[in-house]
Amino acid sequence: GSTGEARLASIMLKMAQVSFYTEVKNVRPILLVDDILPELDTMNREGVLSLFGDENQVLVTAIKREQLPEIFSCDRVFHIYEDGTLQ
Repeated sequence: GSTGEARLASIMLKMAQVSFYTEVKNVRPILLVDDILPELDTMNREGVLSLFGDENQVLVTAIKREQLPEIFSCDRVFHIYEDGTLQ
């Protein structure tokens, strides 16, 4: 399969782990999604990000702001500049 398909399979396995920890261990993990979006088409990007749900704490990294779907409002997005400052 393609790189995007492999990435989707990996994400689905991680989401199964999140469900396990949430239901069996009663623990909500913090999810780090590190620059996976370029490998996915627009439909799969939005689908994957919607899987995380509002009840999970998720940190998503992206090289370009344009890669983030519209569900990310400005109050939830920040930019780290080369000199380390935040906006």
